[in-house]
Amino acid sequence: MEREWTCRRGAQAATVEARSRAGRGGGFVALVAVAVLALFGGQSAMAQQSLDSRANPWSSYVADAATCPGADVVGGPVAVQVRSMSCLVNYARAKRGLRKLGSSPKLSQAARMKLEQIERCGVFDHAPCGGSPTAVADRVGYPGSFGENLYIGETTAGSAREALTEWLASPPHRRNMFSKSWRVRSLYATHVDALDGFVDATVWVAQFGDR
Repeated sequence: MEREWTCRRGAQAATVEARSRAGRGGGFVALVAVAVLALFGGQSAMAQQSLDSRANPWSSYVADAATCPGADVVGGPVAVQVRSMSCLVNYARAKRGLRKLGSSPKLSQAARMKLEQIERCGVFDHAPCGGSPTAVADRVGYPGSFGENLYIGETTAGSAREALTEWLASPPHRRNMFSKSWRVRSLYATHVDALDGFVDATVWVAQFGDR
């Protein structure tokens, strides 16, 4: 069939601590392979797994279309896509018995700036232009701890539902979303014609913070 059904997708996750800020995720390719490298106190751990949403035991955590309208829409207004993703994230957290997350103006600014960096430097990474993954949060003056999930998907694979499904299927992304510490979230999405080997794709940034 059409190319979108080959679904080139990628995802990254990182958790950043407020004081000993460390965390880096790396890797993306098809169907989805995720490589995550987290650095804490000099130790490293890398996990790689194939994510097949059809065999995803977390699929019941993904809200249906009636609960979160617009979650399958690709290329619509950013505000509509973000509202759908917010609904999906809070639905999944509520099903897990966790608090729903409010918005954070500072983290929202940081998420937008991270996407601008990804577009400008053409790299799908937590530090797309080099430097620290925390640089944009530092720049906007966000004082707390936060976690960050990234996702990229071509054509229909770029919807909020697809991104949320893949995050749920990945242990490091799931841990980011389901942390009991989080109180706020920021979400942002953008369409790119071409980025890091992907074409006609949607890039998502999700950040979760404790204040």
